[in-house]
Amino acid sequence: PQLLESPDPRITDPRRTWISFVHRPDDGNNSKRRCKGKDKKLRGLVGPPGPPGPQGPPGPEVTREFLLQEFKEILKEAMEHRASLSIPSLPSQLPPVLLSLQELPAQPQHRLDQAFHCQLKGQVVVDKKTLVELQNFQSPVAKGSFLRGTGLDLATGRFTAPVGGIYQFSANIHIDHSELKSKVQLRARDNVRVLICIESLCHRH
Repeated sequence: PQLLESPDPRITDPRRTWISFVHRPDDGNNSKRRCKGKDKKLRGLVGPPGPPGPQGPPGPEVTREFLLQEFKEILKEAMEHRASLSIPSLPSQLPPVLLSLQELPAQPQHRLDQAFHCQLKGQVVVDKKTLVELQNFQSPVAKGSFLRGTGLDLATGRFTAPVGGIYQFSANIHIDHSELKSKVQLRARDNVRVLICIESLCHRH
């Protein structure tokens, strides 16, 4: 029997067939797609999350003494680092002496020369849309009240600063609603303002 010859001899050539197979177009893309699909099939579906793990042991109890000790250690390290930067290299091999917290020179405690409590001697009636300068004060007899220094004038309610500095003032007011007439009703925009002014110039300071 005779073998039938193919009209195109290149198809029966093994070498040419292999070369055409290797260099065929879209070979890489097709293989990647096939690998991706095969990889998904092998992995399967994602299962539900597992149960939570056991709770860890409780941490150490942080006490006030522990925090204070930690703060001292941090402060000591900061002092050592600052001293190493500021102190020049010494010929001696001994490290520079650092002052501990107990060895630091005590700073002088500045005493408050001016401090006081005061209150009005009686009630003050302030008419609507008026500005009244409060006067005629007295030292309260309540426990803890004091009057230190000579800067406050109780008669005028004015304070004269003896030296330049930062002074803090606070005021409390008590409103007696019984003085209001029954026919008068308070509105939401009604208010009482208390101003602590410099040299009685309340519109400027």
